[in-house]
This record gives sequence, structure tokens and C-alpha cells, in this order.
Amino acid sequence: MIYLLLLLLLLLSPNIFLYIMDRDLDAFLLSVVLLVWFYSVVKNSKYLVFLFPLLFFIPFILFYILIYKTPVNEQILSIIFETNTQEAINFLGYNLLIYVFGLFLWLFIICVIFYKNHKKPLVWMHRSRYWVLLLFSIYMCISFLLNQKVSSEINGNFTTHNFLVEEKNSFLQDIKKTYPFGLFLTFSDFLVEQDKINKDFDRKKFFKFNAKLKNKNKNKNNNKIIVLVIGESSRRQNWELNGYSRETNKKLKYQDNLINLSDMVSVSNATRSSIPIMLTRKPAEKVFSYDFPERSIISVFNEVNFKTYWLSTQQKFGAFDTSTSVYAKEANNIYFLNKANYNNKGDLDGVLIPKFKEIISNNEKNKFIIVHTLGSHYNYLHRYSDNYDLFKPSLRDIEKYSLQEQKYKNEMLNSYDNSIAYTDYVLNELIELLKLKENTESFLLFSSDHGEDLYIDGCGKSGHGNETHFNFEISSFIWYSNMFKQNNVEKTKNIDINHNKKINQTAIFPTLVDAANIEIPKYSLNKSLLRNFEQYPRFIMGKENYDLYKKDGKCLVIK
Repeated sequence: MIYLLLLLLLLLSPNIFLYIMDRDLDAFLLSVVLLVWFYSVVKNSKYLVFLFPLLFFIPFILFYILIYKTPVNEQILSIIFETNTQEAINFLGYNLLIYVFGLFLWLFIICVIFYKNHKKPLVWMHRSRYWVLLLFSIYMCISFLLNQKVSSEINGNFTTHNFLVEEKNSFLQDIKKTYPFGLFLTFSDFLVEQDKINKDFDRKKFFKFNAKLKNKNKNKNNNKIIVLVIGESSRRQNWELNGYSRETNKKLKYQDNLINLSDMVSVSNATRSSIPIMLTRKPAEKVFSYDFPERSIISVFNEVNFKTYWLSTQQKFGAFDTSTSVYAKEANNIYFLNKANYNNKGDLDGVLIPKFKEIISNNEKNKFIIVHTLGSHYNYLHRYSDNYDLFKPSLRDIEKYSLQEQKYKNEMLNSYDNSIAYTDYVLNELIELLKLKENTESFLLFSSDHGEDLYIDGCGKSGHGNETHFNFEISSFIWYSNMFKQNNVEKTKNIDINHNKKINQTAIFPTLVDAANIEIPKYSLNKSLLRNFEQYPRFIMGKENYDLYKKDGKCLVIK
């Protein structure tokens, strides 16, 4: 009996840790239910030996939970499978021998427990086994079927690629939080999402832009670094550069050659649909048509022999992220640096800075870099360091709260503004690094994917996915180096002319192409911010011109 209890306790240890750290009682109870149900199925405790391989992973899982306070997900699995031996050794550093010793000690302990349990197994002979088997099976079947019905009804409203449908069976998602059974589902989702990325990538692999690099005599030998920074949930109204009363841009506001784009709007209120517009030539009217046959701007730069990079603190997999990873796969070098998901506290955007420094310091002549940040994605307090807890009281002063609780609107606003201030720091650091490359034509364009509602703003909503003007009016700016300005006088003049014009994210692709002096046959650059373009209709959500909608009091709602 004692060895069976020890075995079950070891199997439950990740769930116990998660409960201690996150107080997720539901996940803990479900993990107990699943283990008891499995024991009722096998009847004899010696058959629990089938779970032995899963015990081997527990030290690694406990280490991960201790740092990130979240169950292992597809993101961390991708990192594990893509990490080589040398990277693992460097990560463990001087503690390598301690970890190796601890692992062997752990293996010895579980081997002893399994051996003792196998020698004296406990057989569940009491009729209670049948009741547990029956009732738990009925419970799981009903829970699965009810949640499947809900998710199917929601997914039925989508007429898009399956990998962009966000709704999954919530009962299975709850099981994913448990150990050990959740690991099977997580691994399965990892393989499925990886397969989706590969298939969609292969579907477009023969597409060519036939792009060419136009070199003028005066700057043909100059190195070029073109950077696109994709922000997250960064609304225009909370940027000091746009007249906000708080100091949320105390660093960027002093940067020379920084041109704020004061009237940029997103074509969508969700990352999964706005980013394809930013990275491809897809028209705004087809924002929800996911079968666009062309590759992204990354392939444009590949065709003209730029080294291309994708740096991200977002997730690699998931309903909101898989489509983005399809584009990331086009890059020569891909780095997903955050080891947690955005629902939990993981690595801050600051982890991007050392990798960015490393990339621009190498000897490659021309580079195109996409930096995808977590920015101000909820939970806001997880998006900034302690020294950027500037506006108080913030969410850090509250133990329990929800995005939907209006009584905490001031704390939410303060934490959101703190995340903007931290974003200001990260963006400024990237610019400062580019400034060190004196003989390089450097060009950086920042744009958020969409905005954010805060209860404080008069629309009575919070978060994103809402059809209010706060979800569409986004922060955006351009910065360029002195060398870029020197060699592109007319283009930089046009940026200054255009900075207050009404634009949307369809301007990003042509602007980056124009900044690199790339030519694509039969492709007009008339939306490039480096040209004196004429005003165009700003379509959002695949509907009418955004500028034709009128505000209802303080709030504009797209109906």
C-alpha cells in the first residue's frame, strides 16, 4: 500500500507544485480523478509500470513549473526538441554536475518504488472499483461531448483554414493542465501544429516575387539593416508620442530621426488576422480570407540575398499563433525566445535585446529582421520588470482579479501604461544598437498588431477582439539612421510629409520594400510611406472604410 501511495504521489507532484504556485484547484482535482480512473481500469497496481517513462520527465517538468508557474505546453516542447546538446549544457552552466547527480538519484528512487510495488502489488478487488470506473467514464464522456458541441458550433461560424479556428474542446484543454495524462495531449497538439505549419509552408514554397535589388552608385556598397517590430495590443491613445498626458515614451521621444505615425489603424482586432496583412500583399478587404496564395515579405528579402531573421517572445503554436509561425518559417534564422505562453508570466521582451545585438553585430552585409514582441498583451503586469512599475496602484498590488472586473479599471490602466513604458525601453534599446552601426543604412518600422480596450476609456469594454476604435487605432513609428537619411533624402522627406496621414497596415509591406530599394515586377509602391501617396480607403474587418464610421459619444463601434 505504501509504495502505491508513494508512486501516486510522485505522479501527482507536478500538479501539487502547480496548485501551490497557482492555486489551480480544478486542475489538481482532475489529475487525481484521472489517476484513480486509470487505476480502476488496470485494477492491479503493478500495471502502473506503463507510466514509468513519464516519471523520468518529472524533474524537468518541476524545474519548468518552478520558473514559469505553468504546465508544460507545445511551446516548451518545441524548444526542447530544437535544442542541441551544447545549448543545454550552456543553459545548465556550472550546475551541470548537480543536475546530472540529481537525475540519477531520482531514477534510483523511482526504480526502487516501482520494484517494491511490482513485488507486492495492490489489487483493487472491492466493488467500489466498478462504481469509480462507471461514474468517472460517464463524467468524462459527457464533459467531452458537451464541450465538443460548443466548440463545433463556434467553429462552424468559421469558413477558414482549420488551423486558424481558435475554439478547441475545453475539457481536453483542462486535461492538458494535468500530469501525466496531459502530456500525451500536449505532445499530440505539438505534432499536429508542427504538421500544419509544414504543410502550409510547402503549399506556397514555389511562389516567387522575382524581386531585384536596385543599387544606386552612391550607396551600392553600404550595408542595409531593415527591421520590422510587431507590437502587441498597443493602442495609440496611451503613447506619449500621441499626446498622452503620462510619460510612457520618456526614451523614444528624444530619438532623432524618429517619425511618429499618428493615424495608423489596424485592419483587424486580432493578431491572427492582422499580421498576415502586415507581412503580405493581401488586401484589407480580404482580411479573413486565409487562403492567400503568396508568401510573405520575408521571401522578398530572401530573393535579394538579405539574411532574414525572426525573433519572437510570442508562442510558436496555438490558434492565435500557428498562422504567424508559417511566415516565420520563411526566415533563414528563427528564434522563439519565450519559454512560456502569454497566459502566464514568462520572459519579458527584454530577452530580445541581446539576440538582436548579436545579429546586427555579425559580418553579413544585408539583413532583414522581424521582431515580434509580447508588448502589452494581457496580463499586463507580466509584461514589465519591477523597475517599470511606475504608475500605481497597479495589478501587482492585487492578489485576485479579472480582466472583466471594472472595479479594478484604474489598476488595469496603470499596469497597461507600465507595459507601454517598458515597450518604450525595449524599442529604444533596439534603436541605440542600430545607431552603433555608423556606416549602415538602418531602417526600423514599428507597428502594433491591434489596439486594446480599457474600461477607463468610455466604451465599457476591456481587452481586444472588440469592434471599438480603441481596438483599431494603434501605435506606430519609423526610425532611420543618419546614413539612410543621407542616401535617401527624398524618401525621408516624404516620411515627414506622410506621418499625419490616414494610413493602415497595408502600408507596411510596400514601405519596407521601398526602404530596402527593392523592385518587384508589376507591383506598385503607391502606398509606401517613403512616397507622396494619395489617400486611400482604410478598410477594417473586411467591411467599409473606417473613416466613414461616426463616434457614439466617446466610443466608436464598428457595426
